[in-house]
Amino acid sequence: WQILLDELTEAQIRTALDANAIPRLLYPEVAGRWLDEGHPKKAAALLEPLFADAAEDLEHAAVALDLLCDAYDDLDHWRKKRKFLKRMSQHNDHAIAAAAWQRLTAIGIDDGDYQEARRTFEQALRSAPDDPGMALLEIALLAAQHDEDHAARRAEFWHRRLTRLDCDNDEVLAFLREAAASPLQALLRSHAEQTDPRLLELQTVVTTICERPLTSYHLTPAQTKKEPE
Repeated sequence: WQILLDELTEAQIRTALDANAIPRLLYPEVAGRWLDEGHPKKAAALLEPLFADAAEDLEHAAVALDLLCDAYDDLDHWRKKRKFLKRMSQHNDHAIAAAAWQRLTAIGIDDGDYQEARRTFEQALRSAPDDPGMALLEIALLAAQHDEDHAARRAEFWHRRLTRLDCDNDEVLAFLREAAASPLQALLRSHAEQTDPRLLELQTVVTTICERPLTSYHLTPAQTKKEPE
């Protein structure tokens, strides 16, 4: 089914869904396709039933949760999203709870409510202490508070920890290596696809100017004209 989904037309996917032929664990793939095509309402309608029962065990639930939140963002349903995340943060499944806490932390960072973001981050860390996503989230939280030195140290810590855990996510490990030297640069690069190209151009200009050596200035006595007698 995973291979077949890419070959089906929109009408064929709809028919297969109506017949309950597509496995539920692949609903996120269908929803992701609809989001890319600009149909957040359809994506939300497909994913919401997966979370109707708060005690249900879901495969790939974290992915489904993120996609549903993206759909709510596109629909400007921010109240509905927060209510949903608060409910999911109490889920029996640690993966679902951690994903909800992580998303709530991101909301806190965006709102500039760093005290709340720290609280939700700690809850997420309890639910999923070895999740590589926690490393990225903590670096973003510290950098948002302009605590770059602490962010760099935590990047080093997370890189060592995930390496010991045999983390195979090369993208995360590369991000942490870069963040250990420059957290802001690493964050900007990791969000390059979602960033306005003009901001990236401005960042390049500013970086170039900052790295340029200062011009050496000196004073020269002014040549004053002699007053006529």
